[in-house]
Amino acid sequence: MSQKNERRDKNVHDIRVVGFSYRHTASANQEVCTNTEWSGYSSRFKTNTVLQYDDNFEKVTEWGKLAFAKKAERKNMDKDEPKSVGLFKLHLGSFGKLDDDLKPKIPVDYKKAIADYLREMGKLIKTKISEHWPDVNFYENVLLIISVPADYSKKELAIMRECSLEAELIRKENIEYLQFTTEPEAAAIYCMKKCLNEHSLASTGTTFMIVDCGGGTVDLTTRKLVGEDQLSEVTERIGDYCGSSFIDEAFLKHLGSIVGNSTIDKLRDKKSKSLQYMVHHFCRRAKFRFTGKDTDFQYDLDVKEVIRVLKKIVNNETKKLMEDNNWLIEIDFETIKSMFDPLVNRILKMIEIQLENCRDECSIMFLVGGFGQSEYLRNRIEEKFKDQVKTIVVSKEPIAAVVRGATLYGLSLSDKMKKYEN
Repeated sequence: MSQKNERRDKNVHDIRVVGFSYRHTASANQEVCTNTEWSGYSSRFKTNTVLQYDDNFEKVTEWGKLAFAKKAERKNMDKDEPKSVGLFKLHLGSFGKLDDDLKPKIPVDYKKAIADYLREMGKLIKTKISEHWPDVNFYENVLLIISVPADYSKKELAIMRECSLEAELIRKENIEYLQFTTEPEAAAIYCMKKCLNEHSLASTGTTFMIVDCGGGTVDLTTRKLVGEDQLSEVTERIGDYCGSSFIDEAFLKHLGSIVGNSTIDKLRDKKSKSLQYMVHHFCRRAKFRFTGKDTDFQYDLDVKEVIRVLKKIVNNETKKLMEDNNWLIEIDFETIKSMFDPLVNRILKMIEIQLENCRDECSIMFLVGGFGQSEYLRNRIEEKFKDQVKTIVVSKEPIAAVVRGATLYGLSLSDKMKKYEN
């Protein structure tokens, strides 16, 4: 049912970014390898969950970082930009859970987008496996582990398997070579093996909580170490759609109140790369830096510098107002805070529920995922729960926690299979 020579993990986790890790089953003492080489850049654990299509939305022309944000050149100001599609995984896993107005409007079927993205990712994975182990048969010797949000149903897992088949990640005759694990479970395995010892807590009976804060979802699980490399689930896993990508959407909604919602829609339709570049600028200058402590903090969007194409799209009334402000949009502390707070409050409520349902003392809380690095989120969590949880920390390399944990999960499956075969 699994793999003979080698193992590797593929994570389709964060709505914004994804990554993958791998390790050979025979390399017991080897660290998990996490990919950091992507088309367009390197030294990053993940790449963007974005596709660029041709004009007919049939063929993928770029993916990841190269399909993401780009400032429009002056000579191309009047031209439509290449068609980029992102956030498509919000359509999967949101059946009955996410309001329609929060689901991204995308010009292709979300299943096609997922399959297309997996296909491009698969090409890179196959190349990496071949470079490390030239004799490995990808379809016969590789066990794939895809991590998914905790609330995915059997129907949604079936769709992921269907998309993986379409993407040629697996073949029908070896369909069992694709397995799933939940993101909080993968993160718990990673923290058990790599983080507890750093805090002198790698002993039987230790109870710890994982708060996995991604781009789309935030998932929580509380686990107890019951033996060597063995975990029990103390409370039922819980999750919600309150990841960091919704801060980006709140930013665009606020911007729409200034320049017009129809203007934002035009940017999505005709200038998607410029729009993404602007959002990326907001993330770097505001979202990632916001701590909640400096009330003088504000974000300044210089339209002439960041998104010049906006000047050609707004209506005459808005253009006059923007000219009076020299095309500068200032977003103050309270407004930025209001983009965070609805999401942060939902995360705090989920943590509260986990602690209420946990009979044992929670020794440590690990924040993982990209959003888990937010200083504002961490400050709010510490402020509310410092008397209930002694240690609240961001895990080591939190962005890679899930993919590495999924790899370790795959290795444990391999060990079980070997024992069964023997």
